[in-house]
Amino acid sequence: MFLFVVRFIFLAITALSSLVFRLIFSATAYLLVLIIQGCRLPSQAVQGGLQLIADATRACFELVLEFIVEKISSSTTAAFDLLIEGISASAALTGSALEGLVEKTRNSLHGVLENSLSQLAEDFGEMISAIMTALWNNYKDAVRYFTENA
Repeated sequence: MFLFVVRFIFLAITALSSLVFRLIFSATAYLLVLIIQGCRLPSQAVQGGLQLIADATRACFELVLEFIVEKISSSTTAAFDLLIEGISASAALTGSALEGLVEKTRNSLHGVLENSLSQLAEDFGEMISAIMTALWNNYKDAVRYFTENA
């Protein structure tokens, strides 16, 4: 059940990020095409403007990717810290009278957690891959629209 909930959360994050990136890149491409078609400046001015826009887009893209990687890294670290802290706190509260039961439970849960954590890590990697693929595809679509219509 826990694995299902985490997979659903990963799916929601992937879909939401894809939608946001699509919206940002499409809106930017449409806006740039409208601006260029509205102004119709000489080619040198357009070339210089496009170069400035490309440089600004690259800088923003790098900042956004750096921010996303930083937030994913800090969130993952915080989640694992909370998981470790929770496991440590529950183990500290367990009395010595339940030592045999805890030992049996720990042995049985070790295999389950090991499989679950590896599955979660794999799902997390797939989510990150899907987000980056969607981001790249949305960026390429926006650039393609811009170059075709500008």
